[in-house]
Order: sequence, then C-alpha cells, then structure tokens
Amino acid sequence: MLKKEPEKFYELLAQVWQEVRLNPYQLLKLLVGEKTTLPVEMFADTVFFSLDPVKDAELILGPGLVYRCQGGQWSNEVYWPSGRQRQLLANFMHEFDRLSRQAFKQGRALKEKDLPPAFKQAIVQGIADYQEILIERARPKVKINLAILDQIRSDAAETKESLLTEEERQLEAEEAEKITSESNKQVSESSAAEEKMTKDIDETAASGLGLDENEEQLLLALFSGQPYQDFLRQRHLLLSVVVDQINEKIFDEIGDAVIDCNGQKAEIVEDYRSDLADLLGIEEK
Repeated sequence: MLKKEPEKFYELLAQVWQEVRLNPYQLLKLLVGEKTTLPVEMFADTVFFSLDPVKDAELILGPGLVYRCQGGQWSNEVYWPSGRQRQLLANFMHEFDRLSRQAFKQGRALKEKDLPPAFKQAIVQGIADYQEILIERARPKVKINLAILDQIRSDAAETKESLLTEEERQLEAEEAEKITSESNKQVSESSAAEEKMTKDIDETAASGLGLDENEEQLLLALFSGQPYQDFLRQRHLLLSVVVDQINEKIFDEIGDAVIDCNGQKAEIVEDYRSDLADLLGIEEK
C-alpha cells in the first residue's frame, strides 16, 4: 500500500495510531516512551564567559525535544524510551503491515510476530474504522440546489391549480374557511384566559411577596389551573427560570419550594396550596 497508494497508507497508519494513543492501557508509552524532564549542563565542554548569562528561556526544537532554563538552571524535556521499545515498535509495525495487507488484500502474506493482544486489537480496530471511512467516501453524494426550491414549489402549485376541478376548488375554499375559523376561536379563548389572569393580578398585586407581573401571572395561572404556555411564549420567558424566581421569593414565607417544575411542566405543591391561597388572598371554592 505504501508503494501503490502512499496517501491511503498514511491515513490508515494515522487511524491506527489514534487507537493506540486513546487506549486506556497507555500503549503509547510502551511504543514511544514516557515524557520526562532531565537536568542538563549546556555547553559543558565549551570555554566561554558571558556578562549576562541566561536566566529564563524555552527552546522548542520539535514536538519531542524542548530545552528550558529557569533561574539559570537548564533542563531537557524528552521522551525516554522503555526497555522494550525497540523490539516492540518493530513488531508493532510488522503486524500493522501484515494485518493491513490482509484487510486490503495487497502484497504477499507475512508471518505473524509476537505482539501483546492490546496492540493487535488497536491495529484491527484502526483498520476497521478506516474501512468505514472509505465506505462513507464512496457513497454517492446528492447535491440539492436550494436556490431553485422556491421555483419548484411555485411551479408545482401552478400545476396543481390547473388540474383542479371546480368542485375540488370549492372544497378547498370551505376547508380553508374552517381552519381560519378554528384559529380565530383559539386566539379568542387565549385572549379571554389572559384577561382573566390579568384581572386576578390586579386584585392580588398588593400581596407583598415581591413578585413582578410575569411571576404573579404565572403563579396565579398555576394556582387556578389556567393555561400559561402562550403567555410564556409571547413574552419569551423560560418556565424553569420564572419558577425558580417565584420559589426563591416565597421561600421566606413558606420555608420550601411551592412549585414543582421539570423544565417542561410546572404545578403547585399540593401541601402548600392552602398556605399559598392565604398569601395571595384567594378564597378557594
């Protein structure tokens, strides 16, 4: 693969190396080494004198080689290889070569070499992941020109309109009128509910709980079982935020949260309903 498709080879190797790097058994330390910092005496065999010696510095010569000076003392940050690194890395690359030939059916078969199971599993998984990537690349991509969608819809509507009979046009008109009537009814009911809540707010505004208009309106809606979703949506309010504000302000009076909320739905805690009615000055039926 390296000779025939070098770009694919390096992509595959990178995918396998990623599996090694993310392995919880620290396989990378065994293959490459462990990063460590060692003291070093710079220019030990050189005779020179500096009136202004280096006190602090950092020289990055590469990803795995860094020299630092702190307070005039130099140190070297390097990867220190493990005792098995030389043989382990060679066997790892041999098995990577063998298994990739086997998976992609290229070249002659190689003999298996000794390698711990965790390393072989990382190679097998990396090859499988790369094969999935190649399959995804090979799938045909459908490109949709969004710029002409409006024109397509318009043409389709005109075609549909030209094919309608007079009876079908009459049925569509009646259906549209029915939908409009139901929509107006819902708006009317929502407005009536909001007016009733507003009336209740005026009567209990002097409750002394420190609630603002939005908080009082939600509290009274929950107390009386009235809908509150449209009210919150129109004022761009989050249910959980308003509930938290109400609970916080009433906590001193009740000593506990009076509203339960799961983020989507809220309700008055039944144990505190009578106490809350007294605070709001509401007579329950």
